[in-house]
Amino acid sequence: MFTNTFVLVAIGIAVYAGALIAVGLFSARKEDHGGFVIGNRNVGLPATVASYASGWRDVSFIWFWIALAYTNGYAILIWFPAQMIGAALMAFVAPKIRQKAHERNYITVGRMIEDHVGPISRYLVAILLVIIMLLFAGSQLMVLGRLCEGFLGISSDIVVPFFALIVAFYMWAGGYGSVIKTDLIQFVVLLSLVSAPFFIPVSHETLTDWPSFGSFGWQETLAMGLMSFLYAFVSPDQWQRLYSARDDRVARWTHPLGLTLAFFVTVGLIFIGFAARDLMPDASPDDLVQNLLTEQYLPPVLLALLVLVMASMCMSTLDTQTYIFTSTLLRDFLRLRVREEQDKKRYVKISRILLVLFLIVATILATSLGGIMETLMGILGIFGMAVPAYIICAFGFVPPSRALDLCVSASMLTALAVFFYMFVNGLTTSFTMSVIPMLISLLPSMFAVAVLYIKNRATNAALPK
Repeated sequence: MFTNTFVLVAIGIAVYAGALIAVGLFSARKEDHGGFVIGNRNVGLPATVASYASGWRDVSFIWFWIALAYTNGYAILIWFPAQMIGAALMAFVAPKIRQKAHERNYITVGRMIEDHVGPISRYLVAILLVIIMLLFAGSQLMVLGRLCEGFLGISSDIVVPFFALIVAFYMWAGGYGSVIKTDLIQFVVLLSLVSAPFFIPVSHETLTDWPSFGSFGWQETLAMGLMSFLYAFVSPDQWQRLYSARDDRVARWTHPLGLTLAFFVTVGLIFIGFAARDLMPDASPDDLVQNLLTEQYLPPVLLALLVLVMASMCMSTLDTQTYIFTSTLLRDFLRLRVREEQDKKRYVKISRILLVLFLIVATILATSLGGIMETLMGILGIFGMAVPAYIICAFGFVPPSRALDLCVSASMLTALAVFFYMFVNGLTTSFTMSVIPMLISLLPSMFAVAVLYIKNRATNAALPK
């Protein structure tokens, strides 16, 4: 006998999946090569902001934010001011990035890194991106599969391929154009999370736990703030939004507006974590969300909404990760150049093959990844290694040179070696430890930038007027 919650979830997912498939069919009729690859570089402000905001929180990070709110309360709010500072700086340089992308036909971040740092750094970042996208996609499908298996009683062996197949369908049809269009639908679903406080009672004691602001301690707070600040620069999908923006106004406002909307979505997740404190005071962070999604704790409407939101979060970021993976392989490794009509058809054909292969590998990974929190901390650590290359691209402190390329790539390789040692030995389970590889990559690179900047100024000063 099906429960009311099961029926609500089934109806919601059916309607949602139908809408995404309809978008894919529409895209197949309307989309040309430029739309498939980069949205014809003509995406307006509402679509870009909605896509940015929906991609900022994926389903694995639902688990992450609810668990952190459960264990640390208000302390996790440090991410917002830190990321908003980073978003404000990105807004300052975003028009320049968009203009360069249009002038030089950038599709991936790799081309920009080669033009501003050097070819070695380009390929290192591309390798990191391929690994990160696979891990992110696998972790999302793993979380969604576990939740649906525990809540709906449907095996994850069915759930995971089902959602991967939907993403494959609409991306096969419309590529990047479908990503943007479906993100609008997904954002509307995500925004419904702001209603969470109206469904869940939270005790006055939990709601006024102001001392929890300091529950991380200064080291964890500083590490989380630094990672949040730098994430505004290092997230490749946010650069993709700038490349496809219609004009400078869209590029300038995308980061601050998108992040503000993402904040409201995150508040809903934090509130659910607060409620879990009262409902399950002794739960394990790794099992918290799975145990919370039962009618014993939450009302049917909110349960159905949460499952639908999680499915939406999964697909809104899974399609972006698929696009980044395929475009990185095509542009940075296969180095496909698109000139004639035949080249365009070949590019789209290979893209479709790669996106299917990516989703197959991600589906396999979903069954083999370990603990959720440990996996997510590891992904954050890998993300941070590419920070110096992105910052140099954003601000252009010095012109590209072999010396700069060697210093940045050496720093990233050293950070990767340190991260691998830490991950294998289980040392990446906190923000303080996860930020270490990031600093190993960032600080020597910025020191090299400073030295080259001073050297260039001295050289220019010595030239005859």
